[in-house]
Amino acid sequence: MAKPLLLLSVGALVVTSCGLVGSDQAEIQASLGEAPSGATTTAQSSLLPEASQQPTLEDRPVLEVLQAADQTGESTESSTTPASTTQSTAIQTTAIQTTLASTTQSEPASTTTRATTPVSSTTKPSTSEPQSTLALPSTTLPSTTLPSTTLPSTTTKPTAPDPSTSSSTPTRPGSGLTYKGVVAGGDNEITAFDNARKAVKGLFVASGVQAGNLVELSRQTSEQVNGVRPTTVAEIEQAMLGLNIGEGDACILFLTSHGNKHSWFIRGSNGLTPDKLDEILSASCGSRPTVALISACYSGIFVNPLARPNRIVLTAASPTNTSFGCAPEATYTYWDGCLITHFAQAATWEDLYRRVTGCIESKESAAAVTPSRPQAHFGAEVANMPILNR
Repeated sequence: MAKPLLLLSVGALVVTSCGLVGSDQAEIQASLGEAPSGATTTAQSSLLPEASQQPTLEDRPVLEVLQAADQTGESTESSTTPASTTQSTAIQTTAIQTTLASTTQSEPASTTTRATTPVSSTTKPSTSEPQSTLALPSTTLPSTTLPSTTLPSTTTKPTAPDPSTSSSTPTRPGSGLTYKGVVAGGDNEITAFDNARKAVKGLFVASGVQAGNLVELSRQTSEQVNGVRPTTVAEIEQAMLGLNIGEGDACILFLTSHGNKHSWFIRGSNGLTPDKLDEILSASCGSRPTVALISACYSGIFVNPLARPNRIVLTAASPTNTSFGCAPEATYTYWDGCLITHFAQAATWEDLYRRVTGCIESKESAAAVTPSRPQAHFGAEVANMPILNR
């Protein structure tokens, strides 16, 4: 966009920034009890010390089996081998004794020595060999039974399954919330604000917000149909309170208009001040996660008053700088256009802020205008929160 033009004609000031101009400035200053400041706003912002124009980003988060042994009884091989050897020895000894016994019976008992010899030999099996044979069962299989020492020990494996680790993974804040909120345009003299209102509502719905949970407001009479309400401070407050934000819900707010160093501009009505918006959000949203997107010149005035641990605030400019793109022929303002372009690409609100800021810097550099310096606040309770229900 071309560099802002200062056209002096019958004392009127016309610029392409989104600050209040001409009679609009006098109108809002009269409502605030201030003396008109003339056409000095753009010049003042460009003469600020460089340090005061540096972007501030508050509260930015610091960026996240036992395998069973296969024992098959091979260990019993060594213990069963002596058993088989002993049994063989016993069989051989018995055979010899039987032979001796049969020989003794076949021969005549001529002497007492012959008669007593077989008796002594037949007593051997009852005193020695049978003992070793009977001892076999107690020293082999019963003492090395595998089921009691191996298989039962493997039952400890299922006590630590993989699913237990996944259940301990923390859920990202903001997931599974029901979002409710307001989208509003504050001026009816150019179409850019209502264009952005409708486009942003479409993006919210595409990201999982129910259309019935979004209240639309416009200053354009022809737009106030199908449930669209007129934009006033009272209507914004009533709309937010009427959404009945409760447990499991979250708040979303998109405001686009002109702006000054005191308020967000509403043509023909009192402007919305930072303190009043903080009061509305506190009453309607309480400690529930809340996202406020505010597009206007000097909209950085809302960052500090709205800063809370449960809130995210993105603004189109710093407290001392104007934003751009409010020409009658513009489809969107610079910031609104960058927000709409990058909304679907971003994963978190921090990611969206970086993308939109980079987009703004490119546009303003090409137009050779004083940087608007978009601002942001990310509360500790909503750090790295995904955008809506993605």
